[in-house]
Order: sequence, then structure tokens, then C-alpha cells
Amino acid sequence: MWRRLSVYPIDEEFLEKHRRRVTSIARRVDECIDTVSLYVPDRLSIDSTPGQFLMVWIPGVDEIPLSISYADGGMVGVTVRGIGEATRRLCSFQPGDRIGIRGPLGRGFTVRKGRSLIVGGGIGVAPLRYLVYRLLDIDAEVYVVFGFSDKLHTIFVEEMERLSSGKLIEFHIATEDGSYGFKGTAYDIASSIIREGFDMVYVCGPEALIRKILLLCVEWGIPMEASIEGYMKCGMGICGSCVRGVYRVCRDGPVFDRDKLMEMEEIGLRRRGASGIMEPLI
Repeated sequence: MWRRLSVYPIDEEFLEKHRRRVTSIARRVDECIDTVSLYVPDRLSIDSTPGQFLMVWIPGVDEIPLSISYADGGMVGVTVRGIGEATRRLCSFQPGDRIGIRGPLGRGFTVRKGRSLIVGGGIGVAPLRYLVYRLLDIDAEVYVVFGFSDKLHTIFVEEMERLSSGKLIEFHIATEDGSYGFKGTAYDIASSIIREGFDMVYVCGPEALIRKILLLCVEWGIPMEASIEGYMKCGMGICGSCVRGVYRVCRDGPVFDRDKLMEMEEIGLRRRGASGIMEPLI
């Protein structure tokens, strides 16, 4: 006897976000010697949450995940550092060049009122830039700490400094070689001011930084969210290539709270590579 299979309703919103939309770059901003921000019109990203990402298709090269660094007025922006074949190719694109996008995807940061500390390192400051504006929109008290290797690789610094003369409470910048701001790391500054008391800590950057801030927040009993990386291929939770612990970064993250981060014992120590094998982080 034939058994009729159940038919599940199709989630049209899910399908719409995952259909590739080919669009043209409207604006390009060179942020520093190896990093650019690219802006494209996209109605689906208007209601995105900071921390969500887009799967960006570079014709003839690859499709890669990039955090949303800007979304307003019908435009969405991504910020990319040229470190591999796909990212270097994308960094060469100019206004009028065409790319494909899917998204916005994943779980973003919880945007809520209160006293917030934002800690970012390197290219990890990209989604935090978007978060800063969303927090300021709801009149949260925002303290920002950005860290970079040197002055030549700083991004969004002038923007944050302009905000610090208005709604932003404090902005701190650190460079490892001391060529700009405080000589040291974002962790050095964050660890010295976190005792002032915060309702939430947000982090994105190298996993060594995330791990240190995580342990600090556990010690002080402060809620925390961090955006982490995974080797993403599909961006929709099917391939499993981005699994960290028991979680899929593309669907369950990329933003995780303190408790979930503590479950991922490998955070800051090792990560799954392109082959699917766990590899130590250097």
C-alpha cells in the first residue's frame, strides 16, 4: 500500500533570501591599504540585524560570506579585506561592476538598551560598525574599543571619533605597534574598563580576542555576544562545513551568546578548515 508523504509548507521568506540577486556596485570606499567597503542597493537588507551576513558571489571566482557593515536607505554595505583570491578580486571591483548576493542570513546581535561595551579587532570591526549605529538609534550608552596591528590597517576610526563627539560615550583605539592610539591590544583596553560595569559586551575579531573577552565576561558575570567564523559553503545549514561544537555558524550564528560560546571548547584554539578537519588556530 502506498503511503502519502506529508507536504510541508514552503517558507517563502527563506527562499527569497537564498535566491541569488545580481546587482551592480553603487559606491566604493577605500578604507585602508587593503580593505574596501562596497555598497549595493538591496531592499531585503533594509530590516537586517547587525551581525547578519550576505553570501557574496564574485563571478568566475567564488561565493563567500561577508558581514553586513552598513544598511540604510535601501543600500547595504560589506567591508572586505583582500587576503585570498576571492577577497582580493572583490577588492578590485569598481562602481558599476556586478556581483550576486544572498541574504541577509544568520542570527545577529541582540540590540537592546543599556550600557554596552563593543570590542573589535581587525576586519572584525565591520559588523560592529553597523551595531554601533543601531544601538545609538535606541539611545543605548555605547563604549567602543577597536584594535588593529598598526595605523595603516585602521578602519572606521575617523567615523567613530566623529560619533564620540556626539552620541557615542567613549571611543578607544589600540595598535599593537603603537603607531596610533594606545600601544597594545583591544583586550588590554577592554579588560581595564570592563570593571566599570556593563549590561552587555559585544565582540568580533580574532578568536584569541573573543576567547579572552569570553573568559573575562564569565569572571565578571556580564552577558556577552560574539560573532565567530566558520568555513561556510552553502550559507543555509545544509552542508555542515561551518559546524562549531553542536552549532552551525550559518544558521545558529554567526552571533552566539556567552553560554553557547562556553559550550564550544575549541573557540580560540582550533577551527574546522576547508577539508572538514579541525585545525589549530595560529
